[in-house]
Amino acid sequence: MLSFLVPNKRVGSIIGKSGETINKIRTETSTQISISKHAKGVEERRVDVTGSLPHVYAACEMVIEQLRQSAEEQ
Repeated sequence: MLSFLVPNKRVGSIIGKSGETINKIRTETSTQISISKHAKGVEERRVDVTGSLPHVYAACEMVIEQLRQSAEEQ
């Protein structure tokens, strides 16, 4: 498992509309991805990616690319 923090304002880009983006990443990489609930006063949310090492690596690459694209759009 790999865990990392994502700013609250960027989590939506990972989830996508109706969970479309996160579900695509899960399916394409055969991983489990969970995102912690928003906590009052905390500016980041924890993302946990679970699976075999190559699959976790692929999922993380996809998440990072999604975050990069989101940042470029703003």
